[in-house]
Amino acid sequence: MSEKYDVIIVGSGMAGLCCAKEALANGLKVALLEEQMFGGLIINVNHLMPGLDAALTGGADLASTWVSELSDLGLDLTYDGAVGLELSEGIVLQTATESLRARALVVATGARLKRLGLEREEALAGKGVSQCADCDGPMFFDQEVVVVGGGDSAAQEAWVLAQFCSKVHWVHRGAELSARSDLAQAARHHDKIELHLQTEVVSLLGDDFLTGVELKNSSLQPQSLKCQGFFAFVGLTTNVDWLSGQLSLSAKGGVLVSENLETSYPGIYAIGAVREGFGGLLTHAQADAKRVIQEVVRKLTEDD
Repeated sequence: MSEKYDVIIVGSGMAGLCCAKEALANGLKVALLEEQMFGGLIINVNHLMPGLDAALTGGADLASTWVSELSDLGLDLTYDGAVGLELSEGIVLQTATESLRARALVVATGARLKRLGLEREEALAGKGVSQCADCDGPMFFDQEVVVVGGGDSAAQEAWVLAQFCSKVHWVHRGAELSARSDLAQAARHHDKIELHLQTEVVSLLGDDFLTGVELKNSSLQPQSLKCQGFFAFVGLTTNVDWLSGQLSLSAKGGVLVSENLETSYPGIYAIGAVREGFGGLLTHAQADAKRVIQEVVRKLTEDD
């Protein structure tokens, strides 16, 4: 078994990166685990809110810069995912390749974008079905795409795609958008974006690649729409599968925490989008990170 850390952080979204920065600033021995891409959902953020880091232009820029800085400061970066916990003798985190011991563990695995659950959605992933406008938008240059959802993410992604595509069909099943008014107005008044309210995507068309979608609107009459790209932004689902039921979850799937962000198991904390009650803003992730490290430092000082 490898050496013991003061704190292990699982997940490198905004909450996890901020937590690592706070932990290092407090002199803790820290490991950060990430199975996929450092930055999490923040890499999809096109424009950072004022106050985060004026020198950085977007979420992808922030993530790569912070990871490099944290590595230089002595953070142990583990390009491996958590697969389980062993709690019989302290906190032992299991990865695919090793076991890591921790005095404290911070779960910051965040959430992933939900899929609509359409029959061809998984099969056509990467073949017209995408979940990142910034990443894949240029692939659909001068083509038609469909964006599904009524919130901030859908509005922002529709606007981004309109910079590349000939036409963006923005589909929302409700009668009104739930997106922030400035985002919604910027998108819905773009000359390349057509809004379809009270409309649902009921199927994806195409065998090897996406060729279109079938829509159903308030008239209940199916309508086929040709398109080459499909982007769904209909909410998030927490990344908690690896916990195997060892921590208490809410009915919505968020990790339940106390006021000090501690979970149902002492010494294990949850922050960011993975926890129940998270506010959703990047500033909320920063606040979670600062609060949890203050609590970890307090507990470790008491134990020493």
